[in-house]
Amino acid sequence: MSDTPIVRPTVRVLVIDERDAVLLFRHEGVFSAGDMQGLALWAPPGGGLKQGESHEEAAARELWEETALEDAVIGPCVWLRDIVLTWGGHVYDARERYHVCRASSFEVDTANQEEAERREITAHRWWRAGEIEAAAEVFVPRDLAGLLPPLLRGEYPDEPIVVGL
Repeated sequence: MSDTPIVRPTVRVLVIDERDAVLLFRHEGVFSAGDMQGLALWAPPGGGLKQGESHEEAAARELWEETALEDAVIGPCVWLRDIVLTWGGHVYDARERYHVCRASSFEVDTANQEEAERREITAHRWWRAGEIEAAAEVFVPRDLAGLLPPLLRGEYPDEPIVVGL
């Protein structure tokens, strides 16, 4: 394993339904980032940008791949997060942009997922902020429960907020 991080521009999509629940995926695999270590974490849909792709294009593609949601309206970027993490034996410098996407609740269809996603993503669930706060799980970002309430009220920052781990 190389100690030089692989720079990875990444987009994540905060899909929020009419009940103010956010869609998260459970990723399983050995990871470490800062003082966080574990075997599983819950994160919004998303992934790395492909060559020449904008963050909004990547967000729409990732939603289609991971959930089969088509014609998603990708909203503003509300959070930024740069994090160096070890995942799957590689060190990444993930430069994440979080976009909001309001959508009616839907059944996730994983038929379009890539093979690596099928191995790594083991569950999905619509979570309410209070459930996230009460759970003994690892969430991305770590303070997801505390960061969500303004978004649920439709209060988006004028400029993206830098969030921590």
